[in-house]
Amino acid sequence: MRDWFNTAGAGGGMRQGELALVVGFAAVVAVCATLAGCVSAAVVWREPADGWRGLRPDRPGYPAAGALIVLGLPVALVTGPHVSPLTMMGQVALLYSVPWGAAVAAGGWLGRPERIAALAAALLSAALVAAEFGVRGPGVAY
Repeated sequence: MRDWFNTAGAGGGMRQGELALVVGFAAVVAVCATLAGCVSAAVVWREPADGWRGLRPDRPGYPAAGALIVLGLPVALVTGPHVSPLTMMGQVALLYSVPWGAAVAAGGWLGRPERIAALAAALLSAALVAAEFGVRGPGVAY
């Protein structure tokens, strides 16, 4: 939402007065999506067969590496040579580190073929982002 407050050049005839309406719509969508996710989780919920101890990952290194990616990547990018504003940390986390870290962390519970697919998807995504920044250059954001 931080980029919405710079509506100059947004195109499509968006006026500053319409900003409150757009932010309101975004809030309604976020609340509805949260409720839908909670209802969906409640519908499919089952207690683990082995109790809560059955939820421990078979390979605990993957969740640890995933947490490191989720927490470390935004900090590394904000404190890197091309310093970004601190407010961009959340944007970097949502776009890059959370999906990549979740894919790596899921490897602790997945079987070998699924783990390979999740890790390959995260690596391919990271490679595509790196290629995009390589073409555009680090000074051009998003």
